[in-house]
Amino acid sequence: MPELMDVLTMVKDELGRNMTPSPDDLLEALGPLAQAFYAQQLVMQLAANYVVMIAADDGTVTDTDPPAVALQMFLQGAGMLTSACVLLGILDPAADEAPS
Repeated sequence: MPELMDVLTMVKDELGRNMTPSPDDLLEALGPLAQAFYAQQLVMQLAANYVVMIAADDGTVTDTDPPAVALQMFLQGAGMLTSACVLLGILDPAADEAPS
């Protein structure tokens, strides 16, 4: 696994190349409810993109490997943020229901 600072530098470089504001700059202008909605949407997209990234792997990722454990955490976070947004009235209660 790469060193933490190497990954952080890579991520900051990618954000800069795409002219994406830092979270501090972007979210400071928003209130807590808008931040909660943004966080929920961001984590849902992150989880979807991360699934695609892992699926593109050569098939050697096991359930206990860091990428798989991170995915489980992202999915838990997405579920918790969705439930919180439903409780706050930001999202429709149907957003918190499992698909049938």
